[in-house]
Amino acid sequence: MTPWLLGTALAAISSGALRVHGETIAVGRIWTSPLGIALGSLSLTACAYTAAVFMTLETDGELREDFRRRALLTGTLVVALSVLTIPLLGIEAPALRDGLLRGRASPVVALGAVAALMSGGALVRRRWVQARVASVAWVALEIMGWGIAHYPFVVYPDLTLQNTAAPLGVLRFVLWTTPPGLALLLPSLWLLFRVFKGQRHNDPR
Repeated sequence: MTPWLLGTALAAISSGALRVHGETIAVGRIWTSPLGIALGSLSLTACAYTAAVFMTLETDGELREDFRRRALLTGTLVVALSVLTIPLLGIEAPALRDGLLRGRASPVVALGAVAALMSGGALVRRRWVQARVASVAWVALEIMGWGIAHYPFVVYPDLTLQNTAAPLGVLRFVLWTTPPGLALLLPSLWLLFRVFKGQRHNDPR
């Protein structure tokens, strides 16, 4: 449900299905709109693809081949849903479509498409590490492309980054506390992965 709702939420805030006028919020079709269903399905299959790609490095033998087959299947579904979503964007979110395909985000989206093809090609050739790296690059670039195309809106077309920003004092506090927070978080993450990811390689079985 989480990736599905992520896609439908992106559709809602990008298409004008949510309108904000002062303290009044008008909600249009979100969960049942064609764009919401398409983006929800696309988000779900993209997460399934990424998970299957990651599992090819965590397994071996027939199980690895099973995850490879699942990744290739869901990757094909991602391509099909992406092609289906483009005309729906033109109908329900033309500003986002123009930003993705003809605006400043188009080079980033194009690089993401290249990364997706590289990931699929690496799976075909059984290059597991390359497939994982390329799939991460694909997801990161597509999210970045959406953010660039959606800018400066938080909720299109009523809420922008400027009119929803926190007070300057809060922004400065967040800016100055982020580096110390990362200094505490990153070593903890390294230890977490070192302990749990190291067990598989150190297991004598």
